[in-house]
Amino acid sequence: MIGWKGFTTDQLDVIYKTLPEEGIATDAGWCPSCSQKTIHWYIYPNLVSSRQPSQFYYLWCRPCRLYCGQTIIMPKWDLSDPLEHLTEQERDDMESDFDNFFTALDDLWSKGLLPQLRE
Repeated sequence: MIGWKGFTTDQLDVIYKTLPEEGIATDAGWCPSCSQKTIHWYIYPNLVSSRQPSQFYYLWCRPCRLYCGQTIIMPKWDLSDPLEHLTEQERDDMESDFDNFFTALDDLWSKGLLPQLRE
């Protein structure tokens, strides 16, 4: 099976220009690699950081097997999180296998639990 690879900087520039604001109900974003509406995203709070409030932010395209994971500064957490029940260890375990991680997140998209909405 082909592994997951990171989006290029140019691809991320295109994605970030077209993604809707976080917390807004929407469908998937456009992928600059395959030109399909297949970009999904998931954000959750970094509960470990004691400095600035930050979040982990993932976006991915399953058909292309491209993704980006980063930490972002977000002063106020006001998004729903369908995985808030997971412990830190359970999250680490889930994120250690991108196939399983993105499959689980895609399942949440298909159930309407992602993208996250403002509370």
